[in-house]
Amino acid sequence: VFEWTGAPSHAEVVEGADVLGTLGVRQCRDPACDEGRQAAAVADQGDALALTSEVRGTLDAAYDRAALVALPPAMREAYAASMARLLPAGARLLLIAFEYPQELKGGPPFSVDAAEIRRLLEPAFEVEQVERLDVLAANPRFAEFGIPALHETAFVMRRR
Repeated sequence: VFEWTGAPSHAEVVEGADVLGTLGVRQCRDPACDEGRQAAAVADQGDALALTSEVRGTLDAAYDRAALVALPPAMREAYAASMARLLPAGARLLLIAFEYPQELKGGPPFSVDAAEIRRLLEPAFEVEQVERLDVLAANPRFAEFGIPALHETAFVMRRR
């Protein structure tokens, strides 16, 4: 979960909470970055499912590259509730997930298909799938399990 805020020295500050461990993030959208200045990065380590807006403040956007797919099915409702709790109306969520025959390989990462993402998040978010690519060739360890296709999917969401 990331919060994008302006910072002194014309850099962009990225604040975040990582569900599973330490997070390393760099981002700068200011011309000053082209002059050799670097963006500041602030990361919280801990249980992002327990994070509240009282602790972190209001978030404008969130990016999930590997959180939902790291969670077993029993924890996914808590993830959806956390995203709905942390993101106010109008806030955006970019979610990257994987789809593959789960019976061929245990997780994590777990396979979380579009239907499951919609079931979990559509009650609180407008959900649009914007990409679905077969990335098996770039991930040979999945092929070792006999997985015929590994799809990386991307969803853009807006909090209702």
